[in-house]
Amino acid sequence: MVQENVRTPENRMRKVLISIIASSLAACLATTTVPAANKSIDDMSLDELKTAYLQLESEYDALKAQLEPETESDSDREMIAAYDEQKLELLGVEYYTTVDGQKAMRINVRFTNDSTDGMYAIECFAVAAFQNDTELQNITNVNEDPSEGNSADMITEVRNGKSIETSYSIALADDSPVDLQIRDTTADANVLLEKTFVVK
Repeated sequence: MVQENVRTPENRMRKVLISIIASSLAACLATTTVPAANKSIDDMSLDELKTAYLQLESEYDALKAQLEPETESDSDREMIAAYDEQKLELLGVEYYTTVDGQKAMRINVRFTNDSTDGMYAIECFAVAAFQNDTELQNITNVNEDPSEGNSADMITEVRNGKSIETSYSIALADDSPVDLQIRDTTADANVLLEKTFVVK
């Protein structure tokens, strides 16, 4: 089975720092003396200004590389669907073959309920998946044997901020990309989170 991890990002502060650095560098160009040229910005020629700007841009890029060494990808972004006092965090997917020979995708999630009332994942959130704009069959089995997976925890209640990890299963039609939606279970079936997966 192939596991594709989706991590909750911890670099929000890094982005704030980068933004502050960028603002500071811009202010430096506009209001201060550039050390390399040892001149006020008002006394600098266009070529000197360009050189100073490129130098500051290079320093900014170096600082950015230290704070955020990799470009943030989809899998690094926060992947949480929230509705009312419940939330569902997308942890990743696995691809496997069922006992019937059907290729399938297991969607691993963490369900959290902040309510004082006990609730379980499958009553709060639903998944819909599409390949080539055609909805796929949901084959989640809440009677699944623990040796095969943890879908049985779909109907395990939690409350008071407790979480439980469980999974949905979807039968795949082919190897084309899968468009996944996490929805609430109201009559409107509001889409709370969307992500596209490349089948592996």
